[in-house]
Amino acid sequence: MSDIGGTHQKIYNHSAYGCYTIVSVQGASHVKNQQPCQDAFACLEDSETGGPLIIAIADGHGDKRHDMSHYGAKLATHIAVHVLKDLYEQLKQSRTYLFRSFRDDFLKEVVKQWKKEVLAHASAHDIDGTDPSKVYTRYGTTLLVALVCEEEALVGQIGDGDILVIDGKNRPIPSLDKGDDLVGNATYSLCSPEANRFWNAARIPRPLGNKFLMMSTDGLSNCFEDDDNFYKFASSLAEYVDRHTFSSASDAFPSLLFTYSSRGSGDDITLALLKFKNISTPPYAAGHPGRNTSVRYDGGKRAGGCLGSG
Repeated sequence: MSDIGGTHQKIYNHSAYGCYTIVSVQGASHVKNQQPCQDAFACLEDSETGGPLIIAIADGHGDKRHDMSHYGAKLATHIAVHVLKDLYEQLKQSRTYLFRSFRDDFLKEVVKQWKKEVLAHASAHDIDGTDPSKVYTRYGTTLLVALVCEEEALVGQIGDGDILVIDGKNRPIPSLDKGDDLVGNATYSLCSPEANRFWNAARIPRPLGNKFLMMSTDGLSNCFEDDDNFYKFASSLAEYVDRHTFSSASDAFPSLLFTYSSRGSGDDITLALLKFKNISTPPYAAGHPGRNTSVRYDGGKRAGGCLGSG
């Protein structure tokens, strides 16, 4: 593994639902060009008292049109975890209503608060706010979130990136339908008009018979030729964790991710990995090898249109 050539952030912790780590590394091309890391993450955890584990990661778009997107990503992740915590507290007695609100209302509230904070940040940095839509574009970012509680996990995203479940045999399963309607580096964004139309959400029941929940920005998957090779990497990552303690494995992640960035996408990479407690492996659906029957694809939504470039 190569040394870490840029900045990186890492957290490792235990929760009632398992061990987790979040690692974010500055991309090799950004180190070379002296650009800031445009990824961000935030985490809220209150599982020891029965509360959820909430993780958000984001990838600011980073080109000239989105020159403040590293701030947009930070704002998005911190807003998202607090909005989701409030939503959970309001609706935790009804998992059905919780998911419906997560699917239909969560991103609307995130975007509302994000736009307010973006304009405040822009004003504090003497950015002309005469045309708010232009300001929002400059801060444009993707967003991926997960809420894990005793009964289930809720996952959702707008824009590119990946959320995978890895089963007891280290087979990765995409949690969300990514669709095929985007071209090149185009991506959905919090700065998109009617951003809520592009929100994709699902629920994953627990106990899962699954070993890991993995979230990553597209700087990781773009290191590989195609999805199949990315999924092979996810499987090998799970096997690597199996051969080591989770703590020691997570210590190797910053160097590992920077190596992939250097040899692949050149982009920033953020990886969140949760190793679930209490695994029991159910059978696979007949005629559908590789898909775990414990994953329910419930209520995902997609729509056309895009604004950001990842």
